[in-house]
Amino acid sequence: MIELLGNIWNEALEFLVRVLVPLGWPLVALTALVTFRKPLADLIGRLRWVSSKGARFSGDQGATGTTPKPELPEKSQPLYRELDPSIQYLYDDLSERLELGQYPNREEVLLDACAATIRASFSEYVLRFLFGSQFSFLIKLESKRDGIPFSGAEFYLNEHKSKATDRMFINVNEWAHFLVVNQLITLDPNQLQFKITKKGIAFVAYTRQNAISPSMLML
Repeated sequence: MIELLGNIWNEALEFLVRVLVPLGWPLVALTALVTFRKPLADLIGRLRWVSSKGARFSGDQGATGTTPKPELPEKSQPLYRELDPSIQYLYDDLSERLELGQYPNREEVLLDACAATIRASFSEYVLRFLFGSQFSFLIKLESKRDGIPFSGAEFYLNEHKSKATDRMFINVNEWAHFLVVNQLITLDPNQLQFKITKKGIAFVAYTRQNAISPSMLML
């Protein structure tokens, strides 16, 4: 009976794949169905009994009430470069520059590279819109991790007002808005105190590594 069930399941999966491919089923779902077809069929083929408390498979070490996970194939998710071949050159470039084959901790190396890339992209975005006075305030906050009172930001706002020509902020809240919404700093409404965030610290570190100073930006 169990063998018959396994054969029926395998045939049903084969039929679903043949039917759903022409219909243009969602790629991720279809890929999962194709990828896990054999592991699911093999799992049912190992089924020995089923009850309300669980299932028993051949090869189990006498455990009851537990269902072991089927062995997954090496690749169980479609890759971006398969969905969009235009990024293949970036993949090749990263593979060559990172030389992942020599690292046993390849996953950590990749995540590290992704983190650095995300920080660089975000920092370059911020630099497109950041005023020099806001940049100077960030640097000051980075050196004073305990925070700066709300009134302490007025010095930097006045610096902006004294030199700005085409765009002038009226008050501290308006002047600090860009820093707050981009999560570079926080404002404690109770203590009326600004503090730099981890994101802000990472941004300041990026500008130092690339020799970017407030004087290079508009005030």
